[in-house]
Amino acid sequence: MYLKILTAVICLFVSFAVDSSAQVFSKSTNFKRYYEKLKEPRGQIIKAGYNWSLEKAPGGIFVYKEYHPEKYVMNLRAEYADGKMTQQEGKFQTYYDNGVTESEGVYKDNRREGLFRFYFFDTGLLMRTASYENGVQTGEETHYGEKGTITAIYDYFEGKKSGKYQLFHNGNVYEKGMNVNGMNVPTRTEKYPENAPSVDFQVASFKGCDRSLPPAQYKQCFEREMLTFIYGKIKYPRVPRMFGAQGQALFRFYIDEEGKIQDITTWKGVCKDIEKECKRIINSMPAWHPATKNGEPAKCYFNLPVNFKLE
Repeated sequence: MYLKILTAVICLFVSFAVDSSAQVFSKSTNFKRYYEKLKEPRGQIIKAGYNWSLEKAPGGIFVYKEYHPEKYVMNLRAEYADGKMTQQEGKFQTYYDNGVTESEGVYKDNRREGLFRFYFFDTGLLMRTASYENGVQTGEETHYGEKGTITAIYDYFEGKKSGKYQLFHNGNVYEKGMNVNGMNVPTRTEKYPENAPSVDFQVASFKGCDRSLPPAQYKQCFEREMLTFIYGKIKYPRVPRMFGAQGQALFRFYIDEEGKIQDITTWKGVCKDIEKECKRIINSMPAWHPATKNGEPAKCYFNLPVNFKLE
């Protein structure tokens, strides 16, 4: 039994101190030459480091980019109004290691503004849209399946899921309701459509928490146990630490019917050594509680982002 369903994701921030001497390496002109072929048309690279560059582009804008240096692909592109990068203004895009766009939108005065779009790793099709006002998510958030059809619509208010929601199957609404304290409370349900996801589904989870806890408490416990495990084992690799490399690594892996981890896929690795370290941590995880469908163990997948930041 296999469920192609996305589990909840959590964001882990791993911060380490870095010796100031590493900044000497990050300003090397060798990196300016290395990323020359990835610069903007008629742009000029002002400075660059191990996995980043800053360019002055036509029109008086400044463009900051992050790369996977060994794969020689761009992972992030952000526009700024000034060379000191104090005012983020303009287009913002992130990319997976395979070159597919991960997300895109616009920043205004250092805040997200308007519609942001997010895409699937494998196909590049639209996965989710979300709207922002002054950097705060508000209005409708729409989710799409891997075949392009809408699967859910949620209302957001002041950055939190709050208000009406609708769930879809094959283009038809089968449940409506209100989201209260992070829980969907149906106000109307239709006859459950044939072959729709099971109502009785429980996602896979990291062991250490009582699965009978209320959803909000269980989520907090799950994230705490995951953080404790990763913080206790992860190490900032020497080379990217020395060169001041930072960024978000993103992985997908599967949890089988026995709770064992399988098929780790790198969506964004930051660099070779960080990618290797993250895979080591994932492979060292103990068995999970497997997902269940109608009370039976089921295979599912999990997306894990890990942010590496030096301070």
